[in-house]
Amino acid sequence: MSRTRCSIFATLAMGLAGGAATTLAQSSVEGAWESQMSWGIRSVHLIMLRTGEVLVLDQPQTGQVDTALFNPTTGALTTSVPQQITDGRNVFCSGHSQTATGSILIVGGDDSPPGTVDVFLYDPSQPNQSWNARRLSSDSMPNDRWYPTCTTLGSGKILISGGRDDPPNQTCDWPDPVMPANRVLLFDITKAPGERYSEPETGSVPIHEFMFYPYMAVRSNGQVLYAGSNDHVEECNLPHNSYQLNISSGAWSLFGEYFRYGTSAAIYKPDGVVKIGTNQAGETGTGYCSDQARKSAWKQDSSSGQSTWTQLPCMNRERTAGQLLVFPDGKIGVFGGAYEGTDDQKKRPEWTDPDASPALDWTALAPGQTIRAYHSAAVLLPDARVLFAGGEIISTAEIFKPPYLFKADNSSAESLRPVITAPAANALVKYDTSFDITLNSNGDYADIEQVVLMRLGAATHSFDQDARRVPLEFTLKTINGPVQAAAPAHSHLAPPGYYMLFVLKQGDRAGIQFPSVARIVRVGAS
Repeated sequence: MSRTRCSIFATLAMGLAGGAATTLAQSSVEGAWESQMSWGIRSVHLIMLRTGEVLVLDQPQTGQVDTALFNPTTGALTTSVPQQITDGRNVFCSGHSQTATGSILIVGGDDSPPGTVDVFLYDPSQPNQSWNARRLSSDSMPNDRWYPTCTTLGSGKILISGGRDDPPNQTCDWPDPVMPANRVLLFDITKAPGERYSEPETGSVPIHEFMFYPYMAVRSNGQVLYAGSNDHVEECNLPHNSYQLNISSGAWSLFGEYFRYGTSAAIYKPDGVVKIGTNQAGETGTGYCSDQARKSAWKQDSSSGQSTWTQLPCMNRERTAGQLLVFPDGKIGVFGGAYEGTDDQKKRPEWTDPDASPALDWTALAPGQTIRAYHSAAVLLPDARVLFAGGEIISTAEIFKPPYLFKADNSSAESLRPVITAPAANALVKYDTSFDITLNSNGDYADIEQVVLMRLGAATHSFDQDARRVPLEFTLKTINGPVQAAAPAHSHLAPPGYYMLFVLKQGDRAGIQFPSVARIVRVGAS
C-alpha cells in the first residue's frame, strides 16, 4: 500500500506497550498471552512453512531488518538470513501462497512505484538462498501487481487476482476488466519459464470490483468464489455481487449478493466463508449492529448450492484492519483492528462458533500487550497457539494461548492433550484413501471428537490467503485405536500442499476440545 494510503490507518495502528503476560485467572474462558517479544521487524507478512517455522517479511528500509525466520518451538528469531534490501528486492504488499511442493510463491508487491512484475519462489529448505536467486528472473508476470491475492487451486496451479497498481484517477470507470492488470492470471510451476502464465478468463467478464487483496476461495466443485475485497472506492456504488470463476471454461457467473466490503474473510470449512466488518473505504450504515458496520459479521455456506449470506451476531468491538483466524475446533476469531473503547478493549481478540445453533455471541478474549491494527498479521501455529505480530510502527510480537489450552480450573491442559505418534512428519496423505493416526495414549481414543487438516497460513493486510480448515471423517479400528481417517476425496476440498493435522478430544467442559500438537503432513495425489 502506498505511503499515502498507509497514513489513513496510522492512528489505528499506534501500539501501546503493556506489561507482563496476561493473568491466568480467567484463562479457561479468555485464554492467555505469553510475554511480548521484541523482534525489531514489523511483521507485515507472516507465512507458515512446512518446516514449522514462520517466514516474517517487512518493507525494506535502510538500517532495518526486513526478513526473518521465527521458530515457535524455541522462540528464536533468526535475522541472519538474506535481506531483501541487500539484493535490491521488495516483496512489501505482495501476495503469497504455498505450492504443491511446499515452496512459497510470492508475487508482486513493492511500493516505488506501486506494483512490480517480480515473482519469487521461496524454498523453506534453502533459507540462505539470496532473494536474487529466489526471483524467477526469466519468468516475470506480464503486468505489475500491487496487493494481489494468490489462491492455490485443486490442480496445483495458483490463481493470481487483483493487485492493480494505484490508478491515475480514482473515478468510476475502473476497475476495467479489459485492462490486463485487472484480469486474473494462472501460474503453473510445472511449465517451462515463459509458458507459466495464462489468462483463464474468456469472453464476457464482469466488472472486477476488486482491486486490493480480493477474497478468493476454492469451492468443492473446483470453481473459485470471489466474496468481496479488502478495498473499494465507496463513491462508485458498484453492486455488492459475488462471482464464481469456472477455471475450465473461463466463464464468470453471478453467485449472489454479498454484504459490504469486508475488513477480513476466512474459509472456516469447505464451502464455508466468513466475513467481518467493513474497511476504511467501505460504506457506512447497515441497519445492522445499530448502524455500526464495523461490528458486523456474516457467513456463507454454499455446500448446498445456496449463495445467500447469513448474519452472525455482532462483534463486541468495531474493527478496521482486524484479521479473521480459524481455529482447529471450527471456531473463528478476530485479532486486532479495534479502535473504539478503552485501551484494554482495543487489545482484546474475540471468538465465536459460526455454526452454533442457536447462534452464539462473540466472546471477548484476554487482552494482549499491544494495540495492533493495520500492517499486523496472525497465523495459527502447529501447537495450536496463535502468533500475532506487527502493526504500522510496531516491531513486537506476542503469542496467544486459546482457552482450549487450559483446564476448567485455569491450569494448563498440556497433560490432557492427545499426542500424535503416527503418521510421520511430512508423510503423504493421498486423496480418496484412508490413513491411520496413532496416539501415545490408548485412553485418548474414545474421547476423540474431531480430526482436521489446517492448511499452513500466509497472512498479510488482514487476510490469510492460504488458510483453510478441512474436517475429516474418522472411525476407530478398535477401542484402543488407531484412528482411521478418511483423506479428502479430491483436491478441490484440499488443494495440494502441506497441512497441519490436528486430533481433538473432548475437553473437561462444554464447548472445549483439547487439540493435539499438529503433525505437518503433505496432501496430494502422489
